This record gives sequence, structure tokens and C-alpha cells, in this order.
Amino acid sequence: MQPHPTIRIRGARTHNLKNVNVDLKRESLVVITGVSGSGKSSLAFDTLYAEGQRRYVESISVNSRQFLPLLSKPDVDLIDGLSPSIAIEQKSTINSPRSIVGTVTDIYDHLRVLFARAGTPFCPNHPKIKLEKHSTAQINDELMDNFLGSKLEIYSRIVDEKSTNLESIFNDLRAKGFVRLRIKTNNSPFKIYDIDQVIKSDSNLKYTIDVLIDRLIIKREHQQRISESIESCFHLGNGILIAVISLSEKSNTKNSNGKTILFSAGMNCSECNFTIKELEPSSFSFNKPQGACLTCKGLG
Repeated sequence: MQPHPTIRIRGARTHNLKNVNVDLKRESLVVITGVSGSGKSSLAFDTLYAEGQRRYVESISVNSRQFLPLLSKPDVDLIDGLSPSIAIEQKSTINSPRSIVGTVTDIYDHLRVLFARAGTPFCPNHPKIKLEKHSTAQINDELMDNFLGSKLEIYSRIVDEKSTNLESIFNDLRAKGFVRLRIKTNNSPFKIYDIDQVIKSDSNLKYTIDVLIDRLIIKREHQQRISESIESCFHLGNGILIAVISLSEKSNTKNSNGKTILFSAGMNCSECNFTIKELEPSSFSFNKPQGACLTCKGLG
């Protein structure tokens, strides 16, 4: 049900108000002006806010009500279209630097839960890309729905732009039975390597290493195999799966004409791999390390 577009006050007689009738537009900044003693505060605080505060107190927890004493009911015939209200005075009686209007009125707790449960995170480096998890079933369905009949290579990312000892990585992968991987350094393109090749590490370079998990044609009868390969990919690496897809069985994914899609088991950006943890109410609390500003530590 949509609220009334205006707040209607009829017969306001609080203090020196004389049966005042007024309509106030909702979702707008309304300023009440007048000479001293004309009833500005009586209308705004003792009538409008008093009734809104009474409705607000009824909507919050019993524990919080003890901090917000109920104002007396205003002398008025009708107030229609009014939502639960709060009032912010010019002076503050709160000494704690961590206390704000939202914490005192309980609104902040509701907003943190709302953002954590209904919010959609986006990458700060790529604002149009959502940060979302991909389940095995979701990845499998996307491949089946969009690339049926195409050639697929599934890679697991085990190193992401880091200096590392290639010899130890090759030995570990060889012991696990993997035979092929691809490596790139800095901004250079990926190169395909067999596990038996010997590559010397360079401490001045940062490596990105993907291990080939499976190579097949995307067919309905391969759904179980693809699911098992996805699970193996996430288990081996850092929760990053790279699907290299060729739109034709005859095309060669070693060339740059293949389509590459990055899937993540966590909240990762598909472009820059920016990562955040799953959203929780503490993610939006300046009193918690998870949500506090790194510069001011939540003090503003």
C-alpha cells in the first residue's frame, strides 16, 4: 500500500496553536518559518514529531524503548499519512564519537541487515561487474545453455600474479597426475606448457598459472563429467575456474580466438579478481574491523 502523498494535519491545538490545518508534502524538504511564538516548534516537535515518535517507538524492540521515553499525545483531531519519525536537534548530548543518529535510534541495525541480505556488491575497479558466487550447477547450466557443441577446456587457477618457484609447482602437479598447464608473466599472453618441460623461475617476474583439469566437447551426456571437473577445479585452486571455449570443435583453443570466461566459488570480479567475503551485517558496521574505514578506523 502506497502512503498518502501528503501528511495531513487537522485541528492542531498543542500549546498556542489554534486549530491549525496544514498539508505537508512527503519525500520533500519542508521548512517551517515564522516569528518567535508563532508555533513553529509546537507544530514541528510537539505535534508532528510527538505523534510520529509514538508510532516509531511502537515499531522498535522493547529493549530500545527504555532509551526513548514516549512523548505525550498531541492535541490534534487528525494526522494522516505520517510514518514513524525521529527528530534531530541542533545540539548533541552524546559524548561517544561512535554514536550517531542511526545507532541511537536503532535504524542503523536494520540498515546493516538490509544491506547484507538484499544488497548486491559490485567491483570497485569495474563498477558494472557484480561480485557473486558461482555454484557447480550454475556453471554447468550456463555452459549447456550457451555453448552446447563447443570445445571446452577447464583450467584451475593456482597462482595469480605472484612470484613463485615454478620447479616445486611442476613437481607437485606432476605427482598429482596433471599433464598440461598455461603460464603468463606480467602482461604477456598465456603460453601452454607440458608438465615435463623444465622452466627456470625468475624472481623479478609475477606468474599467473592455470592447470588444465579437463578438455571435452560440451554435450548433454557430459554434464556429470563437467560437474566433477568443476568440483576438482575449485578444490585444487583458489576457487577460480577459467573456461576456455571454442565455438567449433575444429577450432584450436591455443589460439586467441577462443572465448574465456572466469567463474568464481567466492565473491570475485571476473576481470581483476577483486575479492570480498560474503556480506554480513558486520560488513557495514564501523565498530567492527570488517566494516570500519581503514583510514579513520570507524571514527569519521
